[in-house]
Amino acid sequence: VLATKKDGLMAECGEIDIHITGRDAHAGLPQNGIDSLLVAAHLLEGYQQILTRMKSPFDPAIINIGQIHGGTARNSVAKECEMHGTMRTYSEDVFNFLVKKMEDFNKGAEISYGCKIDFSCPPLYPPVLNDEKLVKFLSEIDDIVLLDEPLMLAEDFSFYQKAVPGVFVFVGTKSEKYQSGLHTDHFNFDEKVLKRAVDMYIKIACQYK
Repeated sequence: VLATKKDGLMAECGEIDIHITGRDAHAGLPQNGIDSLLVAAHLLEGYQQILTRMKSPFDPAIINIGQIHGGTARNSVAKECEMHGTMRTYSEDVFNFLVKKMEDFNKGAEISYGCKIDFSCPPLYPPVLNDEKLVKFLSEIDDIVLLDEPLMLAEDFSFYQKAVPGVFVFVGTKSEKYQSGLHTDHFNFDEKVLKRAVDMYIKIACQYK
């Protein structure tokens, strides 16, 4: 199965890296420390407030923190904490807006808690924005499934689309024998699907004007 979608197909992504520096202390004397784990919890909640209260609900976006590492002992206030995550949007403007709001939130936390926050979230890939005319052309020359909704995946094919109009097409690989998804250690597929993709390229080469 070949599948695509006009306009936004996949998201812009950025990688979030945060290092919080507080001050260590004994758990029995918390007033002498600055708890980096408490700051991390504050940031986690705040970032979700940015998504739900500062951005239009009609501009989909994800801020996901997938890793938190901090602290050295159960009976101490954690001096340092690291957080790592990803952000996804379909708009470069929304991406930049969210980064700015996260930076503002971090500054507020630094003032409130007396900590130091090092923050980075550079854009990794732009959004995949398929050219509407090319999608229409493909659907006329081949059996292409047109998806109803975009995906929050990301793809560096989008850099080509920044230079010239283009279309990203999914080549379905799932079958009775091969069921695993992408990014697994046992991914495999029936190589017959490659011929299906090559056939599409031949049609494009022969019929595009």
